[in-house]
Amino acid sequence: MYAFVGRDEEQKRLAAWLERPDDLGADTPIAVIPIQGSAGVGKSYLLQHVKSKVDLRKLGFTYLELTTRGTSEWLSPSRFIARVCASAESQFEGRSWRKIFPKTARVVAFCDSLEDHTRRGIESEGLLGKLSREELLTVARQVHDYKKHLPVKVREWLPNLGPDDVAKVSLAIEKARSSFRSSRMDRFVGRFNPSPEMADIGYELAHAFMADLESLSSSGKAWRSRIGLGLGYTFQRILWEIDDFESLPREVIAFLVDRLIPQLRRGSLSVTVVILTRDILDATHPGWNGQHAMLSDGRELVLHPLTEAEVTELCALAGIHDSATQKRIYQECKGNALYVDWATREAAGGGGVNVKLMRRYVDRVIQWLTPIQREWFWRVVLLDPVNKPGLKQVLADPDDAETVMAWIENERSIIENNNDGVWRIIPFLRDRALHLLSARDPESLQEDLSRIGVDWRDPFFARAADVDRMQRD
Repeated sequence: MYAFVGRDEEQKRLAAWLERPDDLGADTPIAVIPIQGSAGVGKSYLLQHVKSKVDLRKLGFTYLELTTRGTSEWLSPSRFIARVCASAESQFEGRSWRKIFPKTARVVAFCDSLEDHTRRGIESEGLLGKLSREELLTVARQVHDYKKHLPVKVREWLPNLGPDDVAKVSLAIEKARSSFRSSRMDRFVGRFNPSPEMADIGYELAHAFMADLESLSSSGKAWRSRIGLGLGYTFQRILWEIDDFESLPREVIAFLVDRLIPQLRRGSLSVTVVILTRDILDATHPGWNGQHAMLSDGRELVLHPLTEAEVTELCALAGIHDSATQKRIYQECKGNALYVDWATREAAGGGGVNVKLMRRYVDRVIQWLTPIQREWFWRVVLLDPVNKPGLKQVLADPDDAETVMAWIENERSIIENNNDGVWRIIPFLRDRALHLLSARDPESLQEDLSRIGVDWRDPFFARAADVDRMQRD
C-alpha cells in the first residue's frame, strides 16, 4: 500500500500490548492478541505497520512467525510446530531449526516415522486411496497406543468405513505397530511423559517445544556451545504471529488449545501470541472462551473496512486527485484495504490494463484456497448470481453443485450476500478474474458465458479505450 491511514486507536492499543506484554493484566506468562476482520481488511498490514514503529529487538523479543495462508497442504501438529521452529532460523544466523530446537526435532522425527509406518501398513492392505490425509493421521496416532478391541475403536475413528475395511485397517495398524517397534524410533524421544508408553503425542510435542523455548531463554553456555552461538542469543520474550488462523486444520487448533497453550501457561517465558483471523476466535474452539478466556480478555481488535474519507486520503497520497475516480474506487472496493491498494495502483498507472499486476492480486486473494477450491473459483466466477442450477452448468461434475454451494455460503472472503438471499463473487474481484480468463483465452471464455446465458462486458477494455481517447483529445 502507498501509505497507512486511519486506525489510530487500533495502532495505539496494539503498540501498547506489544511494548508491555508483562502489563497485560493476566496472571500468566502468555498473552493472546486476536486481530479479527474480513479477508483483505488490513490485519497483516496493521501488524506490520505497528511492528515497524515498535523496537521489538530492544524489548528482547524473539520473533517466531508462522504464515498459514493456503490449505493445499494438510498440516499435522508436528508439521505445524516444525514450521514454527523453522521460521526462527534467520535469527540464528541461518542455523537449522533442528539444532535450535533439538527436543522438538526428535519428537517431529518420531511423528514422521510413525506416519510413514502407518502409510505403508494402510497401503499394504489396499486402503491408501480410501482414507483422506486426516483419516490417515487419525490412524497414525493409534499405532503406538496398545488397546484391546481394536476393530471397535477403528469404527469410532473412521465411521464411514464398511466392516471389511474396518478389519483391514485393524490389521494395517497391527502391521504398523510391529514395524514401528522393530525400528525403535521411540528411542529418539525424551521421556517427558512418565507413562511406560507414550499415551499422548500432542503432550510430548508441546512439552518438547516448551523445553526448547526455555533453553532459548536461559544463558546456558553448554547449549550455545553445542550450536555455536554466543551469549548474545539469549531471549526473554517470544512474539509469535499466526496468520490466517481460521485456515488451520481443526486438529492443529485443538493441539494449540488443549496441549500447547497449557504448557506455555505453566512456563516462565513471556510469550505474546498475535492471532490474525477472519473468524471470531471463540468460534474456532470452545477453549478460547473457556479455560483460556483470560488470555485475550479485553485485548481483541476488530478491524472494519476503510471509510470513504480514508480511501480518498489514500488515493490522494497515490497521486489520484480526480474526485470521480476516488469515489469509484471507494464504491468498487467497499473499503477493503487490499482492493483499495489494488485499485489505486491500477488508477495511478493511467487506467490501462496491467495483466501481471492483476494476476498477482488475484493470486493473493485465492492463495489460501485448496487446489480443488481454486478450480471451483475459476468456474464460479462465470456466474452472476451464484446458485445451484448455474453451478450444475459450469462444474465439470454437476453432482458437485451441492458441495460447492455449501462452500460458497460459508466463504465470505470472495463472496458477498447483501441480505437478499443472492450470492455473488465480489464484483471487483470477479471483473478482474474474468479479464484474466479473457486475456488467456477470449474465445473459450465467451463460449462458456454464452452457453450459460451470461452477458459480461470487459470493463478494462472500455476503460483503456476511454483513456486512449482522452490522450488523443
